[in-house]
This record gives sequence, structure tokens and C-alpha cells, in this order.
Amino acid sequence: MRVTPFQSPVCFSDLKFHHPETRKNEHRRNWWHFDAVSDDSNSLLVILMTNDYPYRQDHQKPLTQKSPAAHPAVSLTFIHENKKIARLVNLFPTDSISISNETVRIGDFALDSISTPYGTGLRLNGTIKDEDIGWFNISLEWLAIEADLSPAKIVPFGADVWNIAMPRADVTGEISFLGRNGEKHFRFHGTGYHDRRSSDRESIIIRNIFRSHCHFSDKTVVAGIFGNDEGDSVSEALIIENNELHQPLIIEHTGQLRLTSGKMRQHFWSFESQDQMLLKITQKEMFDTGGTFVRGIADFELTEKSDLVNKGSGLFEMVRRDWSDPGWAEWLADIGLVRR
Repeated sequence: MRVTPFQSPVCFSDLKFHHPETRKNEHRRNWWHFDAVSDDSNSLLVILMTNDYPYRQDHQKPLTQKSPAAHPAVSLTFIHENKKIARLVNLFPTDSISISNETVRIGDFALDSISTPYGTGLRLNGTIKDEDIGWFNISLEWLAIEADLSPAKIVPFGADVWNIAMPRADVTGEISFLGRNGEKHFRFHGTGYHDRRSSDRESIIIRNIFRSHCHFSDKTVVAGIFGNDEGDSVSEALIIENNELHQPLIIEHTGQLRLTSGKMRQHFWSFESQDQMLLKITQKEMFDTGGTFVRGIADFELTEKSDLVNKGSGLFEMVRRDWSDPGWAEWLADIGLVRR
């Protein structure tokens, strides 16, 4: 694949909520992404908070049209024992979000920086509901194992930002469900990941995105490919070990950036660095779709110059930010939206 020198969106910060997240700019779309897999591999969850949820029908418009009003949102995908327990998005009024250096709050759902005797990290607390299904009360903590990789580096205010704030975390807490048939509690303990994403709503450069991460026993790998409509792309593959960042220079990458409308075939991605690192990622199964994205589980194989091979399973996400393709939106946009 042809590689272009347009700026990589990857950056790092500490766990405070920095510029451009706190910038009062209606043209900016910000995401706070969390995912985790339980220690027994029986549970998987993805939580997304955003000041402007883009995966909705009124966003499926050509970019020449005026962008619709922003809608803050909180989404939850929760899978337990191979059953999809929840797959919900709650949309909130435009003025229902507030951001400070310590807290992001959307409606009654809060993301807080925490510092405790047993560690520092982030806490998610609030409710996601569907009148037909029930209420999901969430109380979860992401305690940092790998974080603050380069806290002195200022988060760039570019068209696109991928801020890898916490590659690995110890996740504990509870998801409780209250429905017509009673109440059920899911205790959660596992390994998680957190990043932050920011983009300019009006000046989109990167349209096709592949993001992934995998937790090996002694290290974490985070990899991504970012492409424009002309076939140019830039890629990153990061290795974090003992909370130290290794950012090898990728000299070649391969893999699909565009999904074919109406078809799902097995995808494969690879990254090769100047210092002989080789990362191979193979799609296993999809577990979430909506609007212009798919999320799934993949097999990861990392070979470093010592010829040591690490194998494991991780998560990936593909995003196609092309609102003018109604066919794409039609076959993926089956996620339930609830306006609060």
C-alpha cells in the first residue's frame, strides 16, 4: 500500500482531560473509548462517550451539506457467555455535556479521574437505558497499569487525534440490569484499554481507519492504519513493555481499509518495521456494527528482532468515514438509539 507523509494522528497524554478535549469548538468531535475483556474471557464490554455521536441516519449526508446538530451520547456493548446482553446508544440534548480537567459528564453519566491508595485511573458511573429492555447501571474503574507514556508531549490540535491514554488497565466493578423480569448483577474483573479520539467535523482528512490492540502477558501492542480517499495512508505499531514505549518506524503495511458493502470476508493486516519487527493481525469474528464502523476480535502474532513470537487475541475496529454512501449505512446501521 502506498504510504504518504501526512501527519500520524497518534499522540499521548496523562489522564487529565486536555486541549483539544476541553476546547469550546462546535466543529470538534471528541470520543472517550473504553473496552475490557474479563479474566475468564466470558465477558467483553465496550463503552463510548462522545460530544457528538456520528453513527446516525442524519449524519449520512454528503460532506458538502451542512453538518447536523451535535448530539452527545453514551453507548454500551456488553457480551457475556457468548450472549449479547446490551447494545445500546443513549442520545442526549446538545447542552447536556460538561468537561473539566477532572470530569466529563453527559447527562447523568460521568467519567472521573480518580486517585486511590490502590492506584490512579478513571471511573465510569451512570445509567444507560432502553424503555423496552430495561436499565443498565454501570460502576466501573479503569486503574492504570500502562499510562502516562509521554505526559510532557502536548496533544496536537490537528484535524485528527488518536490519543493513546491508557493502553492497559485493571478493570473492576459491576454492571447491574433492571428489567421486566427482575434484576441481575454482573461482577466484572479483567484487563482493559482506553483511548481518546478527536476530529474536525468540517475538515476530515482521514476517512478510512483501522485500529487495534492486544494485551500479551508481558507487553501491549497498539496498531493502526489511516487512509484518505486517494489511497494514501500512514500506519503505526506501538509496543509498550514495563510502561516504556517503543515506537518502531513502520516501513511497510498491508491490509484492507475499505469494507465491501454487504459482504464480510476475513481480513488480514500486517506491519513490518525498520528494526525487523513483524506484526500480523487476522480477523476472527465481528461482535458489533453500527453506522460506519465494525468491531471484532482478532488473532495477533508479534515477532521481534529476537525472533521471540508472542501470540494472543485482541480487539480491532474499522471505520469508514464516508457519509455519502447510503448502501454502507443501510446494512450496518442496525444499532438501537434511545433519546434521553
